[in-house]
Amino acid sequence: MTRRLILLSTAVLGAAAIATQLVLMRELWEALSGNELVVGITLGSWLLLSGAGASLGRRLPGRFSNDNGLGLIQAALALLPFALILAIRAGRNVLFLRGASVDATGAIATSLLLLAPYCLLSGALLPLLATKLDSSGEDGARALRSVYVSETLGGAVGGVVFSFLLAPFLDPFALLVPFAATQLILAMLCVSGRLRIIILAAALACPLVALGTWGDLNLERHSTALQHPGERVLQQSPSPYGRLVITEASGQFAFYSLGIPWLTASNTEEVEETAHFALSQRPDARRVLLIGGVVAGIAREVLRYPKIETVVGVEQDPAVAAAGRRFAPGNLDDPRLRLVIDDGRRFLRSHDGLFDVIIVVAPDPSSALLNRVHTAEFYGEARKRLSPGGVLAIATGRYANAVSPELSALVSCERKTLESVFARVLLIPGGRIHFLASDGPLHTDIASRIESAGLKPAYVNRHSLDALLAPDRLADLERASSAPAEINRDFNPMLYRLILRHWTSQFSDGLAAWLVPAIGLIALGAFFLRQSAPARMLFIGGFTATTLEMVLLLGYQNLYGTLYRQTGLFVAVFMAGMALGGLAPIARWYALPSRRSLSLTVIAAMLALAAGLIPFVLRSSAAFDSLAGSAIPGQALLLCATFVLAAGIGLLFAAVAINDSSGSTASRAARLFSADLLGAALGAWMASAWLIPRFGFTAVCLFVAALNLLAGCLVFKRSAAS
Repeated sequence: MTRRLILLSTAVLGAAAIATQLVLMRELWEALSGNELVVGITLGSWLLLSGAGASLGRRLPGRFSNDNGLGLIQAALALLPFALILAIRAGRNVLFLRGASVDATGAIATSLLLLAPYCLLSGALLPLLATKLDSSGEDGARALRSVYVSETLGGAVGGVVFSFLLAPFLDPFALLVPFAATQLILAMLCVSGRLRIIILAAALACPLVALGTWGDLNLERHSTALQHPGERVLQQSPSPYGRLVITEASGQFAFYSLGIPWLTASNTEEVEETAHFALSQRPDARRVLLIGGVVAGIAREVLRYPKIETVVGVEQDPAVAAAGRRFAPGNLDDPRLRLVIDDGRRFLRSHDGLFDVIIVVAPDPSSALLNRVHTAEFYGEARKRLSPGGVLAIATGRYANAVSPELSALVSCERKTLESVFARVLLIPGGRIHFLASDGPLHTDIASRIESAGLKPAYVNRHSLDALLAPDRLADLERASSAPAEINRDFNPMLYRLILRHWTSQFSDGLAAWLVPAIGLIALGAFFLRQSAPARMLFIGGFTATTLEMVLLLGYQNLYGTLYRQTGLFVAVFMAGMALGGLAPIARWYALPSRRSLSLTVIAAMLALAAGLIPFVLRSSAAFDSLAGSAIPGQALLLCATFVLAAGIGLLFAAVAINDSSGSTASRAARLFSADLLGAALGAWMASAWLIPRFGFTAVCLFVAALNLLAGCLVFKRSAAS
């Protein structure tokens, strides 16, 4: 292999690995739970396995480092993603009960099992390519930097292509075809003899199978059907907010986004409760804002009130709105309904009119995305759009004649948050617990107020309401919701934290839930202690990178309402920043050995400063958007912060590559790539599963800043002592 072919293979590996990572992350996100904890778990598992693969790369037999061996590994990496998508979709309902939640331990074990084939191979390929480059004439440090920069630049290109050219239009199988075909072509250039013919056949068959051009063979349709047994899949399509799947069973349509049943058309009980509990408080309302739930038929029920003039229905996902027009047109055809495609929070900030009633329809805040419509900041924005005495309605949790400690904590936090904004809050124990908030009066005589409007709902009638609003039920809920609680805020997501804590503990007595993370932490700690001081710095750098990347991603989602669509863009910017940092001309600075440890200390101080500034950047983004009347300045600021952080990480890798000069190129490559990836794995796991949910954004950033300052001081002290 020539130097050019080695670097091209490395860049294509970076691009294909990022595309595969994003696709499989989305698939596991959908299959396992639908909350961002799975994103962190998947990312951590990916990095851990890749680091293990890098460590194993130097131990592979010699035949894997020759041209044929490298070509075979590239060919295997091209084809594996298609098999892994099928394994995830087919295995979800085999490994776990359909519809049942998967605990954190199960999510970690599943992601490790399914990602292992790809990540171990891709991780092992990096030191093999670095060794091959070294044997072509480059010195060890330059070879390491060249492989690092090529891989990260490829990842940046792959993230951009994935986010803007492929993901919005293609299903997961189809969008992986360009990456697989490129890898197979490069593999053909590496190998010789019969292997070239075999790989050529695979290159020709791959797009035909993945794109479903052989008769009735359609991997996307058939694999989606495996995820929904007993239902007829009517549509599956890419969406900015998660793969949208629409099914039909017994005449009832269900809409799934990220595997979560987001809404069910014609669910009479929930539709009536949502509409009438809110409108019964203001039966003379003229203008109503409905955030979510339009396709489910709630707007149609609201429009039954005689004095309604306008209902503005805000749906975030254009794919959901389009599917609603196709499968439930009767819920959208009233001329008084104005459907708006926008994020609910963005609409509240940009709209100038006032509403008599605002109804927010969303699942429980089981993810950071859903939590953002249950925060004090959101309720403050909603209050500004209410007319004097207007009512806000939202539902959280389910009441079944008893209140568990977990439910008590949930409703107490929701109530405390609403009371921090509104003068009065009323709880209604329906199928879900409905919260009504207003600065005006609120009433419990719901049946008589509905009847006075001349309405006779099928489910929410006097008979059912007498049972729902029995004095003992109301007293029980009042007592449970009065427990001490903290206010739920954008950057201190208490409700999400409570649900996440319940999710991670509900399946075991505590020991099993902590067993896998504890074993992982011990193994990573042992690895850390065995490394040289520069490699330890790289380990901490990897931890810093993914921890702060998770903070920026979740912060972006809190502010702008999406993570699914923008993850690829953030990854691309991050990779570009690391490549730029890795290209920094620092060799002249390193001419004097006394400067080497000092430079590591300076870089650690720079990373500490970046970590400390990120909470300020998140809050400044929202302020810039308000001043500019556009989301562009704030989004640009967050992307710039991501780029600067990544450049610091790339600079750290370049510095460590020169500083750590012991051993062969293969051993150095394995050691440094492993330290970087394993530190990043620890950061992804801890940030998403524990640090951010437990302590909030600001505390996590300050912890990372302190960690880097401590590491920099230790390196400086060691240098001064020597």
